[in-house]
Amino acid sequence: MRNRRRLLTIVLLLAISVALAGCVGGENLDDTEEYDGSDELDHPYGSPEIDIYIDDSQAAYDVDDEVTSALTYWESNAETYLSYNVSYTIVENEADADKILKFTEVDRCGKSLPEDDEVHGCADLIGDQAPQQVNGEVKYDLARPQMERTIKHELGHMLGLTHADEPAEIMQTHSLLNNTNTVNIYIGSGEQTGTPHTAADDIEAAFTYFNDHPDKAVDGEIEYQFVENSKNAQITINYRLNTEGCHREFDRGGSCLVSGEYSGQHNIQLANLDSEVTAWHVAVNLAPLYLEEIPEDLETTDYHDRRNWPS
Repeated sequence: MRNRRRLLTIVLLLAISVALAGCVGGENLDDTEEYDGSDELDHPYGSPEIDIYIDDSQAAYDVDDEVTSALTYWESNAETYLSYNVSYTIVENEADADKILKFTEVDRCGKSLPEDDEVHGCADLIGDQAPQQVNGEVKYDLARPQMERTIKHELGHMLGLTHADEPAEIMQTHSLLNNTNTVNIYIGSGEQTGTPHTAADDIEAAFTYFNDHPDKAVDGEIEYQFVENSKNAQITINYRLNTEGCHREFDRGGSCLVSGEYSGQHNIQLANLDSEVTAWHVAVNLAPLYLEEIPEDLETTDYHDRRNWPS
């Protein structure tokens, strides 16, 4: 591997991308030096040409497309946000790499995390000069939308960006559904044969309600689309025959919000419901993600009110 670095003191910090909250493992990051292309040593890696080793042996599915998209994104945008260019080459030998990106189980990053937070990734945050190798990890089984964003996020740290830096849609700590331009939804039949014909209408009613609500926690219009594969979705919806284990249980069915098949997914389980109340159940399970407070009409226990929702 080409020798691109000066032996200078570095500042190496830990940074993370998480599902609901995050932290940084250190402080006092040095400002990144501006790169004008005239002197390669001004570049934290010594040159725009960066060799990266990808270890995807533990990935839950083929992540080639997500990796390529993330690398291409920073090749096109690094100069905008960092004032220096990058050009990536994927290498076959870990020892030859400037950066190492692994897909693995990521339980924590930094010194501490609240118990309820799910960590999507962890990476070294460089200062003015990168160390001999810079490491990043991404959770191996994220759903595709979270997977691509998390790879971009961790690569951003490995270029010197913090959670406070632009682009905010990539570098902010939280990885909530309302950080995405379009929410992907997968509708599955679950234990029932077939899917209720009202399923798409029920989801449309819920998102129309969120977009029109005065206490919406999201800026701009919430958009969504249906996808045919569960790994491409942030939200999955399944139908069950019984209400066992559901935290919202009524005399005529119930619903549950649980973790999905892939990390970072939200799975709404609709249990033994008739079609007239499923829209309410979809909305009540998603409301904490999109509204500042849960309104009274989504806290009702009255079957008539749920059947006629939204009024």
